[in-house]
Amino acid sequence: MTLPRILVDVRGTGEDWSVSVHRDDEPLTYPMPGRRLPDGTLVPVPPDADLPELAALLDRVGRNATDAEDVRRYGRLLFDCLLGPAWAAIRSRADVIAARGVELALRWPANQAALHPLMWEAMHDGVNHLAGHPDLLVAITRIVPVDVTEPPAELTRPPRMLLAAGSPLSDPVIRSGAMFVGLVRTLETFGMCAPRVDVNVTAQQLGEACEAFEPDLVHLVAHGQATGEGPTVHLGSGLTGGGQVDSKQLLAALTGGGRPAAVILSVCRSGAGHAATGALSLASELVAGQIPVVVAMTGEVSETACRLYTTKMLEAMREGAPLVAAAARGRRAALVGARSSMQRLDWAMPALFLAANVAPDTRLIDPDRARWIGKVAVGLEMLKEPVFIGRTAILGRIDRAFPPQARPTAGFLTVGREGPIAELGGTRLLREIGQRLLRRGHLPVLLGPFSQHAPSTLRDVVVEVVTKMIQYAEETGVRLPPSRLLGLHTASGWDALSNADAADAYYTAIDALRRECDADLMPERTRSDLRTDLYALARSMAGLGPPFGEHTTPVLLADELHRWEGVVRDLLKLVRPSGLGTADEPIPVIATASLLAGDGEAVKQFVQTGLRQPGYQFETLDELPGDEAALGFQWVLLRPWGEHPAFVVPDASKVDNLTKILRRLDGRPKHVDELLYQFAGVCTDVGVLEEVHDDKIYADHAESYA
Repeated sequence: MTLPRILVDVRGTGEDWSVSVHRDDEPLTYPMPGRRLPDGTLVPVPPDADLPELAALLDRVGRNATDAEDVRRYGRLLFDCLLGPAWAAIRSRADVIAARGVELALRWPANQAALHPLMWEAMHDGVNHLAGHPDLLVAITRIVPVDVTEPPAELTRPPRMLLAAGSPLSDPVIRSGAMFVGLVRTLETFGMCAPRVDVNVTAQQLGEACEAFEPDLVHLVAHGQATGEGPTVHLGSGLTGGGQVDSKQLLAALTGGGRPAAVILSVCRSGAGHAATGALSLASELVAGQIPVVVAMTGEVSETACRLYTTKMLEAMREGAPLVAAAARGRRAALVGARSSMQRLDWAMPALFLAANVAPDTRLIDPDRARWIGKVAVGLEMLKEPVFIGRTAILGRIDRAFPPQARPTAGFLTVGREGPIAELGGTRLLREIGQRLLRRGHLPVLLGPFSQHAPSTLRDVVVEVVTKMIQYAEETGVRLPPSRLLGLHTASGWDALSNADAADAYYTAIDALRRECDADLMPERTRSDLRTDLYALARSMAGLGPPFGEHTTPVLLADELHRWEGVVRDLLKLVRPSGLGTADEPIPVIATASLLAGDGEAVKQFVQTGLRQPGYQFETLDELPGDEAALGFQWVLLRPWGEHPAFVVPDASKVDNLTKILRRLDGRPKHVDELLYQFAGVCTDVGVLEEVHDDKIYADHAESYA
C-alpha cells in the first residue's frame, strides 16, 4: 500500500514563517507565527501563547519528564501551528480516503534550525495523535531538500546489513539500541538480510567494515549528542583511535564501500539538530551527503517504544509494504502498545529522513525474493528459530573470509576446543553460517548433524555430499549435473532428463555406491570429482540470478568432525589452502570439532600444523562470555518463539537483576531449549520480566477501528 504524499512546505525566515500544503494541485498557504522564548530560542507558537509556560513545557519534554497533559498539549501545539488550517482539506481528499492513509512530508530549508529539534511526529489534532488516528494510517516524514544521485532501488537479493556498535552492546546507555539490534536480527532469521555485526568500533574500523562488506543498510548503535558546533557520535569506547566523531567523519566511514541505501541511527538526538546555533541534525547531514534514507532519534527512545516501533516496521517490510507505510505502522504500534505512551513521547522520537527524490512507494527489499531464499534455507535445514545469539568473533571471521561478490580467502576453518563441545551450539552455529553464506550467494553443503553414525569412509562423505546436491535441486529447481562422483558423467541423454528423473538416477547410483563396500574410493580422484560436480551445480545456481553469480562458491560444513572416525585422517590429507578445491575453484571447509574426543587428536595435529600456513584458521568454541550470553538470551525472549510469548524488562531498574540471573545459565546456547523459559517464568513472578503480547494489542486496536 502506497500512501499519497502531501507536501507540507515551511518557508520564511526568523519569526515570519508560512506553510504551503499541496500535492499536485494549488497549494493551501497560511502563516505560521514564531516567537522567542525567554532564553532566546525561536519556536512556532500561536500569538497568544504564554511564553514562560511554554518554555516550562518544552523543558519537561526535553528532559523526558512529561505527563499525559504535557504530551497532549505538546502534540496539539505543533499540530495547530503546522497543519491546523489544512487538516480538514487533507482528510477530505479522494486519494487519502481511498488509501485510508496519508504521508505528511515535512519540508523546509536546512537553515530553519528552530524547526529541526521539534517532535512533529507527536502532532495531536485535539482528539487523537495523528500516529494513532483511528481512520487513517498517518506517516510523517522529514524531507531533506537535496536530490540524491542514486535513489534506493529495490534489491532482488537479501540486503547486506551492517550492525555496528560504538561500544559494547552491554553498555546500559545504549540498551534500547542493543535491543534494536536483536529485533533487526529477526530479519535475518526470516531470510530478509545478510548481516555482519561489528562491536565497539572506531571510526576507522567502521570505515574498514563498510569497505569490505559494502553494506546496503547500516544500523549504528552509539552514544551521541547534538552540540552547538554540530552533532557528534562516540565510537570505539576504550580503544586506541576511539572518541568523538563528527558528521563528516561518520559520512566518510559509512560510504567507504559505496553509499548505503539506508542508515538507521540508534543514537540519541541524532535527528534533533541544535536550535540555538543552527547546527543541523546528524540525519540531515547524512542525507545531504547522498545517503537517501536515514532513520534517527530526536530524543532518548525507551526500550519499549523501540521494541514496538521496530517489530511492526520490520513486519510490514517483510510483507512488502513501502518504507514510508512500514514506518507509520511501526510508530502506531509504539503508540498504542506502550502503557507509558500517554505520559511520554518516546514513541514519537524515531524520525524518518528522506532525500527529496525518494518516492513514497520506495521498497528497500523485494520480499518475494527474500522469502524464497528463506524457504530454500528452511528446506536445506539451515534456517532455524529463534534468533541466533553470540559467536560474534567466529561470525566476524566468516565475514572477513567471504567478502561480497568474491571468492573466499579461507580454505579450512576449525571451530572447537580441547574438551567436549556438546551443548555449546556448534551445530546451530554451522547452520547459521550456512544460511548466511546462502544469502550471500554461495553454495553451503551442511554435512550433519549425525545422531548415530557419522561418516567413517570417503564413500560415506561422497554419499552425504551428493544427497545434499539432490536437495539443492529439489529446493531451487536447478539442474543436477551429470555427476562424476557417481559415475554418471558419461550417461547419454542426460540433458533430456527431467529433474525428477535426474534425481532418480542419482539415488540409484547412491544405492550402488553404498553396496560397494569392498574398497574405498581413490582420495585424489575423489577430490577432483568433488570439485567438478560441486562447481557444475554452482554454475547452475548462478543462473538463478541474485544473490547467486560468478562468485558462487561451494562450501562444506562438517559437523563434529572428530566423530568421523576412520575417515578424518584421509580427509585432512586432501585439504589444501583452498580447502578441497583449487586456487581458481576453492571449496572451503568449515568444521566443528573436539580436539580430544574420537579422532580429535588428528584434527588437533592438523590445526597446529595448518595455522602456520595461509588459508587455515582456528576459532575457539567455548561457553559464551557472561555479557554476550545475557544479551543473547534477552534477544531470544524479545520475540515470540514456538508456544512461548515474548518477555521484556518492564523497568530499566530491573536490567541489572535480569543480567545477573541470565548469567547463571553459564553461557550454554543449549539452555535456550531447556532452561531459559523456566528462568523467564521465575523472573516474571518476581517482576524482573513481563510477558507481552504485542501482536494482539496491535490487532485489537486495528479491529476496534475497522
